[in-house]
Amino acid sequence: MQVASGDSELQAEIARLRDLLEREKLDSRRGEEQIRFQARLLDAVHEAVIATDPSGIVLYWNHFAEGLYGWTAEEAVGRNILELTPAEEDLRDAEAVLARLRRGEPWSGEITLRRRDGSSFPGHVSDAPVYDDSGRLIAIVGISYNISERKEAEEKQALLVRELHHRVKNTLTTVQAIMGSTARASNTTEEFQQAFTARIASLARTHSLLTDTKWQSVPFQDLLQAELEPYDDGSAKRITLAGPALELPSELAVPIGMAVHELTTNAAKHGSLGEFGGRVEVHWSLVDGDPRQLCWEWNEHDGPPVELPTREGFGSRLLKRVLTVQTGADVKIDYDPDGLRVTVAIPLQTAMLRKGGG
Repeated sequence: MQVASGDSELQAEIARLRDLLEREKLDSRRGEEQIRFQARLLDAVHEAVIATDPSGIVLYWNHFAEGLYGWTAEEAVGRNILELTPAEEDLRDAEAVLARLRRGEPWSGEITLRRRDGSSFPGHVSDAPVYDDSGRLIAIVGISYNISERKEAEEKQALLVRELHHRVKNTLTTVQAIMGSTARASNTTEEFQQAFTARIASLARTHSLLTDTKWQSVPFQDLLQAELEPYDDGSAKRITLAGPALELPSELAVPIGMAVHELTTNAAKHGSLGEFGGRVEVHWSLVDGDPRQLCWEWNEHDGPPVELPTREGFGSRLLKRVLTVQTGADVKIDYDPDGLRVTVAIPLQTAMLRKGGG
């Protein structure tokens, strides 16, 4: 049977249309798959990715934005971005940024952002305009993230720099004072060199202990051991240290460490540590259990007979003046015939008892 020419052409046209429809369906499925794939990519980004139209109405809100701001994509899409992300105090800045973007100007910077619950946080935002093929502005896309940790780190670094400046300035002042006082108390250049070197070494030991604790505090017993350990013969009799485990804040550790050094040096030159069988006992306690008041006693025994000094040396001036001025201490020096005894009471508003100390 022959098929009319018109029927054949009609069937061919139908087949062509059917093929075209199938290709369009395939392209549509591919387009949908590509959109879903791109959405999954954006959801995997660990930054909030938000797209709006030129007026600021949210068109896209990725998964990270949901966690960062507290709004789900369904809640955010269709609302103005100015209602969702900028903190109240930076709302005008956010409006100015949106106006710039509408003029085609990209923007990047720090701004205070807001969560759904009303809490705010410092954020970094990078926004850029999006154009179609004809050059018409069709959208604005932005990336934002929380920079709280970075800001805290910057503040901590700035604090450390200021603290370092303060410490260096104080240390240089201390070194200058040590140099002047040592020079006045020395009769020869050699005597000055030996005394000055020893005092700077003592200061360095205290600073080393403070460095180990990030300049926060130093255990009082560690401060004592740093000076007295070289004279300990291992008999557990020559050096006795007894008291609760106590942390000295850095502002007290330096002057007290210098005082302990002067007492140790004096004991080695003129007192019990310069004699075979001589002993030094250091006892400390909190006055009536009050953590704000420390009392420590330096007692020398079995050394040479103690005599009143004919002149006031650096050590005496340090104990009586420096400790009193810098730490508010009450210092008593007793030249007992059995051995030098020094009692120091210091207010410890910032001292800390170590947990578990005894």
